[in-house]
Amino acid sequence: MALRRKTPRDKIVTAKLTSVINRGDAQIIGPIRQELLSGYSDSEQLLKLKTQLEYFPDEAIERDDYITAAEFSNRCRAKGI
Repeated sequence: MALRRKTPRDKIVTAKLTSVINRGDAQIIGPIRQELLSGYSDSEQLLKLKTQLEYFPDEAIERDDYITAAEFSNRCRAKGI
């Protein structure tokens, strides 16, 4: 929400997100970057989001990450989430 709006609804959350980014504590993985960018057909909006996402360094994905993600997904589904 912080990236999609000119004036974010929740300024406290946006301030916290900004702080995390500025400290260099926020990262992104390639599939999430792709998913976010795939949501824009307008080239100007796509370029703007692409530029904003450049602040997030890429986190490498290891085999165990996929296994852990599958385990989390299975646990959530088992609880109806």
